[in-house]
Amino acid sequence: MRFFRRVAAYVRIARHARRNRADLHRWLVRRPAILGAVYGYEFGALVSNRVEPRLKHLAVLKASSLIGCAFCLDLGSAFGTAMGIEERQLAELGRYQESAAFDEVERLVLDLAVAMSTTPTSVTDDLREALLGHFTRGQLTELASAVAWEHHRARLNRALGIRAMGFSDDGACVLPEAREHPPIPGTVAEGRSTRAEQAVIENAEQGRLPGALGAQPASSLSGRVR
Repeated sequence: MRFFRRVAAYVRIARHARRNRADLHRWLVRRPAILGAVYGYEFGALVSNRVEPRLKHLAVLKASSLIGCAFCLDLGSAFGTAMGIEERQLAELGRYQESAAFDEVERLVLDLAVAMSTTPTSVTDDLREALLGHFTRGQLTELASAVAWEHHRARLNRALGIRAMGFSDDGACVLPEAREHPPIPGTVAEGRSTRAEQAVIENAEQGRLPGALGAQPASSLSGRVR
């Protein structure tokens, strides 16, 4: 049942793509083996549904916001809403630890996404045991795999310049989260971010989502995050 629900949501949301539809395909088609492997993993992730989709997509969205992938946040916000994530949760994802919009299990799931998004990854034994108090080992494997795969998606999309398609133009959309970025040896001066990283940070600080969404200020949406 979860499989068909997710497929139906993807089909419904895909119709709302308004621009940049072939961005990723134009890159991946140049390496058919990688294209096939990506689609194969995506299908495997789609049919694995031991974890409630809403929880899984909360974690995926958190990872996307930390990496700052405009395409992922655009699609993920629309799909997360279809899976039952509340608009308030989208708006308060950046401060989930103190927000009343999230319960204990949701916070643990988001803690996992944050821990997996650090370098080096900082998933502690305590966090793993806390998660195993609510999930089976199989479910935790699925949850961690979803977050790890989102890192692949988001980092690949950012590296190739994949833009948002407008899935969330008419709804709420999670913003990328500003973070301190260490310098990349040989490419940037000490204490400064790369241009791409800085653009994400500046847009987040100004309440805007970078990419093809037009960088519209969140303040103009009467409390709705874009």
